[in-house]
Amino acid sequence: MSAALDIVSPIRQPAALATAEVVAGTRSNHPPVEARALKVGRRGVILEGVDLALGAHAWVRMTLPSGDRIRPLVQVTGLTDAGTACRFVHVFPNERRLLDAYHEARATPQGY
Repeated sequence: MSAALDIVSPIRQPAALATAEVVAGTRSNHPPVEARALKVGRRGVILEGVDLALGAHAWVRMTLPSGDRIRPLVQVTGLTDAGTACRFVHVFPNERRLLDAYHEARATPQGY
C-alpha cells in the first residue's frame, strides 16, 4: 500500500508539530486523512493519526518550520502509542541539504 502525505507547518504552530494530509492510492479514489508530524529527524519522521500498515511506503510533502519544503519517500517502520514511525527511504539531494540545514540551525553547542 502506498500513500501520499501533505504536511504543512502553519506559522503559529509549534515547530515540533505539522499538519498532514494522507491519501492512500490515488487522490481521486480515496478521501484525504488528516495527520500530524510529531517529530522530524535526520533519518525519519513520527506521524500521528496515520493508519498505514507496517512496511507501507508513502510520499510526505512537508514544510519545515524554517519554511523550506521537502518531499521524502518514507516507509513505516513501527507503530507505537506515540505515533507511526517512518524512515526516509529517499530524499532528493537538494531537499537533503534543506533538511540538514534545518537540523544544523537547531543544534546546540553540545551537538544536539
